Amino acid sequence: MSGMAAKDEEHEREQNRLAVEALEENGDDLATPREIDHFVYFEDFDGMTRFEKQADQLGFRVRHHVETDDGRPGLQVYRIDIPSFERIDAITLPLYRAAREVGGEYDGWESEVIE
Repeated sequence: MSGMAAKDEEHEREQNRLAVEALEENGDDLATPREIDHFVYFEDFDGMTRFEKQADQLGFRVRHHVETDDGRPGLQVYRIDIPSFERIDAITLPLYRAAREVGGEYDGWESEVIE
C-alpha cells in the first residue's frame, strides 16, 4: 500500500472512531446488530456498476441509487453489522478500498442509535 493510501485509510479509521464515539455519547450500547448505511459516489456509471458487484460479494445491499448536486452517480448500501470500536474498520475499509479501485469515493456511514 502506498504512503498516500495508508494515510487515507488512517483518516478513514479516525472518522470511524469519531462516528462510534458519537453513537456512544448518545447512549448507544454499540453491541446490538443493526442496519448500517454507507454512502459511495462515483465519476461514472461504469464505476458504480463495478462497485455494486463488489459490495454485493461483501454482503451489502443497495438501499438507494443517488446523485450528487453535480450529477455524479452514487449508492447508499447497507448491511446488518455491529458498529463497535473493535469491528467498524473491518466493516468500512473493504468498502472504502472497493470504491477506490473503481475511482469512487467512500463518503462514510451512519446508524440509528440503539439504547
